[in-house]
This record gives sequence, C-alpha cells and structure tokens, in this order.
Amino acid sequence: MAQFSWAAASDVGLGIAGAFSAWGTASANSIISRANADAQNVVRKAQNQERASALTLAGTMRSLQYQTSLRNAGEANNSGAELLARTQESWTRGNFEQGLRDMEALGAYNARAAASGVGGASIQAVSYSMRLQQARVAERQGEKQSEITYELIKQRSGIMPAAVSRLDISPLSPNIDYSVNTASSSAPSLTASLIQGLLTKRESLQTALNSIPQEAPAYAGTGDFARMDRASYSPIVIN
Repeated sequence: MAQFSWAAASDVGLGIAGAFSAWGTASANSIISRANADAQNVVRKAQNQERASALTLAGTMRSLQYQTSLRNAGEANNSGAELLARTQESWTRGNFEQGLRDMEALGAYNARAAASGVGGASIQAVSYSMRLQQARVAERQGEKQSEITYELIKQRSGIMPAAVSRLDISPLSPNIDYSVNTASSSAPSLTASLIQGLLTKRESLQTALNSIPQEAPAYAGTGDFARMDRASYSPIVIN
C-alpha cells in the first residue's frame, strides 16, 4: 500500500502559506496606496479652496479699486463741468458790463462833442473809430475765451477715458487643479491568491493527492455498495 507523501503535503502547505503572505502584503500595499491617494486628493481640495478664496478676494479688491477710480474720475468730470459753467457765466457777465461801459463812454464823448460845438462829421468819425476799437477788443476777448473753453472741454473729455484705461481688466484665474489621484494597485482576492499559490506547487500537490491511500471504504451492510473495486481508482493528474 502506498505511503502518504508528507513531504509533498508540506511543500503544498508552504505554497498556501506563501499565498497568504503574498495576499497580506498586496492587501497592505493596496490600503497604503488608497490612503495616499485619498490624502493627496484631500490636500488638493484644500489647495483649490484656498485658491478660490484668494481669487474671490482679488476680485473684491479689484472691484473696490474700480469703484474708487471711477468715482474719482466722475468727481473730476463734474468739477470740470462746474468750472466751465462758472467761467462762461463770468465771461457773459463781464462782456455785458464791458458793453455797457463802452456805450457809456461813447455817449459821454458824443455829449461833450455836442457841447463843444464839434461838427456832426467829426463826431461820426470818432464814434466809428471808438466802435471799431471796442469791436477789436471784444473779438480778442472772444478768441481768448474760445481757446480757454476748448482747453477746459478737452481736459474734461479725457477724464473718464483715462480712468477706464487705467483699470485692470485682465482675467482672474484660480488655477484650479482638477486632477484626481487613484490607488496604484489593488489587492487580489484571497481565493485567487490561494489558487495562484497552489499552482506554484503543482507537482507537489499532484504527488500528495496521488499518495493518498485508495482503499475502498468499508460500508455497513451487504450488496453491491459493500464491495468497492480497487481497480476503479485512477491517479489524479493536475494540468
């Protein structure tokens, strides 16, 4: 009767133990890999939140700068309009008063000339000369006022465009990292590990199985089930 091969069985046991060890190592590495991936994702999420908060703050500060700049420009524009209005009002009042003075001077001259017996032709010549001189003075004043008005309008019209051109309108980017870390490895199932371990000891497993005594089991009772034909057993072959 063949003897059971304990050596082959021991070798198979070593294969099973190795399979358990490999499965444990792979499981531990998988847990570590998932933990590292989760930790990196948590850190990335916190960094993204910080960047988003920084972007919100930058946008708020820029908005406040916009408001301040445009408000100052608006005030300067209003001041320019008020200055132009006051200047034109002053010129209008001055021109009117100057016209009254010119008329008074011309009337006084005519009165003195008439009182002194000066002829009409002479009075008309002098009066024409005075009117011409007054017209030239008024024309020079008008030209000067036009130049000043042009400069005031030019300065005022450039206030708002200059303020807008100084605004920072470059896009704000949060630089969000949308990547996701995943575990680099996953542990095989215990069943798969055991099968792999047994396959590495294929020859020993086959030897151990074939060394099992193949005697017919004793059955109580009589009949065909009480007799087992030893020739019906065949060696086990593992491919």
